[in-house]
Amino acid sequence: MSYIGKFREKLQVISLLQPSPEVVSLFDEIILMARGKIIYAGPILQVENYFASLGYLAPMHMDVGDFLQIISTPDGAELYDPTPDVAKKRQYPYSLDELADEFRKSRLGKRIDSCLKKPNPHIWGSNHGTKSMYTDQDEPEYVDDRSYKAKYQNNFITCFWLNLKRQLTLWRRDKRVLITNAVKNFVMGSSVGGMFYKTDDVISILGVLFQSMLFVMLGGMVTAPAFIDERLIYYKQNDANFFGAFPFVFAKAISKLPQVS
Repeated sequence: MSYIGKFREKLQVISLLQPSPEVVSLFDEIILMARGKIIYAGPILQVENYFASLGYLAPMHMDVGDFLQIISTPDGAELYDPTPDVAKKRQYPYSLDELADEFRKSRLGKRIDSCLKKPNPHIWGSNHGTKSMYTDQDEPEYVDDRSYKAKYQNNFITCFWLNLKRQLTLWRRDKRVLITNAVKNFVMGSSVGGMFYKTDDVISILGVLFQSMLFVMLGGMVTAPAFIDERLIYYKQNDANFFGAFPFVFAKAISKLPQVS
């Protein structure tokens, strides 16, 4: 992930819980939050020096990730071990709200505040924003937002094909279901075919059709609970505008044809 971001020069924002030291070392900058407030946002190489200037020293055998996680909790007061110079200014640890205030007063906090107060050089569409906030030398760049108005990034064919590939992949992975369905279809087909072999009676033909539909219905009842569980996944991906309902249902129906045939 880090290699892809640097290779393509793309900004990546990742939220991690209890990351390992190797993972933490891959980040360029880190945002540390506590109770919804930012207590640090800046380069990862400066984070230990920043908290050391406030009197929080990391133990010798504690990695940066664990140190930051403790700082962002009330237990961080146990790590308050100020140097004599820092102790002259403050002898007791900061609360989380005070840490957030201290960061806003710091050089990194002021840098973020100054960036937020500057006018955005990018304006979405020609009807957004105003040119009066810019000088002639600092003309804004109007970003075309037509591609962002579409609800789904991919068209119907692409959404259908991606859903179909996923359903077939999931279907092939469950070998026990494949073997069970193959044996079930063979036994049912042999029994029905042997019973009505070479018959030309209309009632017998209707009986074959009735039993075939009964087998399909019973097979659908067995797979119904899986559809209910999968519905939660569909809602999540549909809310994220990955695809619509029709390509998902259409791909699901097509993928089930080998099982009912």
